[in-house]
Amino acid sequence: MPFLAWAQKPASEDIGLVYRKEVVGGGILHSSGVGLHFRYGVQKSYKNKLSFGADFVNMRNPKEVKVSNPNYDDGRGYYYGKLNGVMVLRPFFGERRILFQKLREQGVEVGYNWGIGPSIAMLKPVYLQVIYPTNSPFEMRTVDERYDPSKHNVDNIYGRSRWGLGMDELKMRLGGHARFGLHFEFSPEEDRFKALEVGAAFDLFPAKIPIMANELNKPYFFTLYLNFIFGRKHF
Repeated sequence: MPFLAWAQKPASEDIGLVYRKEVVGGGILHSSGVGLHFRYGVQKSYKNKLSFGADFVNMRNPKEVKVSNPNYDDGRGYYYGKLNGVMVLRPFFGERRILFQKLREQGVEVGYNWGIGPSIAMLKPVYLQVIYPTNSPFEMRTVDERYDPSKHNVDNIYGRSRWGLGMDELKMRLGGHARFGLHFEFSPEEDRFKALEVGAAFDLFPAKIPIMANELNKPYFFTLYLNFIFGRKHF
């Protein structure tokens, strides 16, 4: 006896539109600070894009502890023993590859990406407000000075100076980095890009990066990161 059979078309056949380019950016939380991310992607194959971009992140030493002078209520907090604030610019080249496609609008695309490139560390010296005595026992004088562990201590430091001091003394250190991450893209709109990325990055320099005066500094940074990414796709 003849009969009719109905079958649903496999979701994998509906691959949707192929966007050749993507421009995305976002914010980074990592194990040594925060930062910004920018990436430009160009289609290499259906599941693979070449990536060009940059990260700009700050780097903190795990021994940094914020303190304040207990003798003064209005003194600004500072990190005792910190010599330099460090920001790292990471231009990179890499790839983004799709492992599992998004099969429906509310689905999630899963993939991985890698990148390599230079690391440019920018070191800005720390300035503090230092207390000096006056002729009056009820008055004090503060002077902005670059932190010197041989001269400055918890008793004569009033607090941190304004952030801009030391910008004219900025120093650069050149190294390299590599990164690898897993991305989870969940935008319901085909021409938009929204994703979370989790991964690790490794920066290596030829010499130690002097963040702290009294702690062991290292010539490398190994960080775990969470990246919040959003942007647009283009034909």
